[in-house]
Amino acid sequence: MENHYLAIDVGGTKVKYGLVNHSGELVERGNQPTNRRDLKSFVAQLQAIIALYHDDIRGVGISLPVRVNHDTGTIHAGVMWSFLDGVDLKTALQLDFR
Repeated sequence: MENHYLAIDVGGTKVKYGLVNHSGELVERGNQPTNRRDLKSFVAQLQAIIALYHDDIRGVGISLPVRVNHDTGTIHAGVMWSFLDGVDLKTALQLDFR
């Protein structure tokens, strides 16, 4: 499954994710309730989703309902996502794609 990418859309109630091929076609999808207890639980949830596809994907795109400083990668979150405020999610997820 080379040239596949994982798209993750984090919402207030659900995390939706899908495997997308090089042509942009959705070839697989899933969803689960969003874990918003704390940073550790949230990161573990995203890492588990990524682990499902890690050997078959070239990269991951994640959308979140927060502001991101693109120069630093730092999240600026509101009250609902306060556990993410000041976090560099890429570093927290420890993503390693080659």
